[in-house]
Amino acid sequence: MPNSFSNKFILFYGLLLTVLLSSVLFPWQKGQSQIVIGEPIAFTIISPISTQYNSELLTNQRRQVAADAIEDIYILNPDIRDTQVALLDKQLNNINQIKSNPVTASSVKESEIKKLEIVVLDDSVISSILSMDNELWDQVSLETKNILTKILTSSLTYEESEAIKRSTQIYIPVSYSEEHQSVINQIVISFIKPTLIIDQERTILLREQAKAMQPVELISINQGDVILNKNDIVSDENFEMLDQVGLLKAQFDMTVILVTVLKSILISFIFVIFVYFMRPKSLSSIKKLVIFSLILIISFGILNIFYTNFFNEDNIFIFHLLPLVTFPMVTLILTELSVALLLTSLMSMMIALISLDSISASLLLNTSLEFSRTWITFFASSLTAIIVLRQAERQQQYLYAGLISSGVSVLISIIYWLNQSVISFYDLILISMSTIGGGLFSSILALGLVNFLSVPFGILTRVKLMELAQLDNKLLRRLQDEAPGTFQHSLLVGTLVERAADRISADSLLARVGAYYHDIGKLVSPSFFAENLKEKSPHESLDPLQSTRVIHQHVTAGVEIAKKDGLPDVIVQFIQQHHGTRLASFFYRIAAEKTPEIDTELFRYPGPKPQSKEVALVMLADSSEAAVRASSDHSSEKIIEIVDTVIKERFDEDQLDECDLSIKEIRIAADSISTALIAVFHPRVGYPEPTKQELIDRGIYSVGVDENIINDNNEDGTQLSLGTIDKSDKIN
Repeated sequence: MPNSFSNKFILFYGLLLTVLLSSVLFPWQKGQSQIVIGEPIAFTIISPISTQYNSELLTNQRRQVAADAIEDIYILNPDIRDTQVALLDKQLNNINQIKSNPVTASSVKESEIKKLEIVVLDDSVISSILSMDNELWDQVSLETKNILTKILTSSLTYEESEAIKRSTQIYIPVSYSEEHQSVINQIVISFIKPTLIIDQERTILLREQAKAMQPVELISINQGDVILNKNDIVSDENFEMLDQVGLLKAQFDMTVILVTVLKSILISFIFVIFVYFMRPKSLSSIKKLVIFSLILIISFGILNIFYTNFFNEDNIFIFHLLPLVTFPMVTLILTELSVALLLTSLMSMMIALISLDSISASLLLNTSLEFSRTWITFFASSLTAIIVLRQAERQQQYLYAGLISSGVSVLISIIYWLNQSVISFYDLILISMSTIGGGLFSSILALGLVNFLSVPFGILTRVKLMELAQLDNKLLRRLQDEAPGTFQHSLLVGTLVERAADRISADSLLARVGAYYHDIGKLVSPSFFAENLKEKSPHESLDPLQSTRVIHQHVTAGVEIAKKDGLPDVIVQFIQQHHGTRLASFFYRIAAEKTPEIDTELFRYPGPKPQSKEVALVMLADSSEAAVRASSDHSSEKIIEIVDTVIKERFDEDQLDECDLSIKEIRIAADSISTALIAVFHPRVGYPEPTKQELIDRGIYSVGVDENIINDNNEDGTQLSLGTIDKSDKIN
């Protein structure tokens, strides 16, 4: 669970979810009977039909008996001898080193020998070893290795190796004293082990051959034959026979209650474990946790009601009309991909588990395959819908997701129909039509639920983005009034990133809205930013470090303004990250001229670096637009050069390392930004001065007063002659 939730809350939540799921999954609608293996039957059962079948149970039992009759095949492994002798030699050397140390006391030597884990020696044996001179110890060591080599050269099973351990004295020469024989005996015993190992491959091969030689067990039963007498214990063989004649029926008893509770515990446990270890940010609040739990419970309730009351041979198509895909789609939009995949997996698991409660219906109606088809269909269609909807940029994507997922479901139904034709062609058509209708219904319902639930749960939807994109928004209106230069800059950056985002399949609407708000922090001190300067720059009275703090403030202040105004967290990220962790290079370079050793971190933005494609595009467009505007050369070649230089700088500064922009996408974005800036800063053609006839037509030219004509240039370069306009004239 998220760190804000205590262990007690985790336990309480898990128990509460288990209780709620149990109440939803319990078959309140009708009871079901079961024939339980190992339990006595309450009545005599007679076969209603005559049939023959191959008993898989009895055949497997016969084959297993034949396989068990094949004993393990052993082979000699000479590596065991070499390994054990090498280990012995190593331990003897260790003992010799301890024994030969002239400084260490005898008691210490005894302790060190005991610490040698491979050799277990009695205290008396250790004392004997320490009392030997070097020549005798060398003889004992050599004899020990020779004896072990001799013993392990032969083929030894486990039983034989244990027997040799009890009789190693026969291998020790009688020339040694009993004390020294005991030393050799204990050391050798420690390294004796079986040299024969099981030949797994050959043993398995022989057992499989034995199985293959056994014939299939053919069982015949006639109509009216007694399968089980009253009070007989139901065996696996009986259960298989009941299965073959179609007499398995559900029985409502305590098992149903237990199974229901266990299902609920399983689902709750998986969910709690997922949230505890994965710690998805989208479930870090109580509201998000509640809405996911509601989605989970409602979806399971729909599944349980359907399988308990409606699933049969005549209305299989109803399953495909259910808006089940709605729940993963809504979960994806309201939370995140991993949570939506979890819900899809849990619902698929529950379809399979619930279907077990209706096993009698599936066998009697010959629709057992339908259970597998339904959960496979749901899983595949939900997965498809999630994939399609994950990159949704418009509301139409919901419909696309519903239609494409329906197509996947229809394809699965066709595959089942072609391989196991338990449904007619008419049923296939009905199922296909129901699937398409259910897909459209799911997508429409998902769209409605997302818009309905997004406001109380604080989810940023496309509708909310469109609202934020309106230029009469309160914050944007303030920006337009108090920092008009920044406002125009933000609009232009929004245009640049929207076009670039479209070309690299990023979220163009989110990018544009993020660009609109990325500089709202400049509302605090708008006159300190070049685009809003009217007179002398206020930075002239500040030192570079003070100016840097003012510039940096537009990030921190922007975050505060955004949160105070209730902007979504996704938009706040644009404010935090659009400068990344770059230097305020202008003021740093001025400061470095005076103090070369000044700390660069004082001039660095707090960051973090851009975490998404959209924020990265705003960073690139923001810097590119500013650099192009600052240049006096607005030729196409110069603009392209400036944009490439800016992007290369960001790349070299590792500012794009934490977002998923590829090199190809960066190049596309650079081309898009350059093209747009060239269009914005295109040159204007100078107009020639108006002719006399034009001035006469306008009524502002008098013959003989050419020398009094006052000419002026308007904004687009045309020459405007004021002629004889009197100063007292007014423009109405």
